[in-house]
Amino acid sequence: MNEEQKNVYLPADLYSDLEQRAKARGFDTPDSYIAVLLKAMFKAEKAPGQDDSREEADIKKRLKDLGYLS
Repeated sequence: MNEEQKNVYLPADLYSDLEQRAKARGFDTPDSYIAVLLKAMFKAEKAPGQDDSREEADIKKRLKDLGYLS
């Protein structure tokens, strides 16, 4: 995979912590660890006002249980 890469600057103490965590989790570099963390975070993050189908079903069930939906 030959993707274009950009630099991100972090405080030295944070980078040191990332180096230790990356090594402990089997990553070759802190950069590869950071990439995995960010991808997971972005995947988990939702746009404001956007409900996934499970949350929507839970909300509808609660409303029905409260008598607001039939």
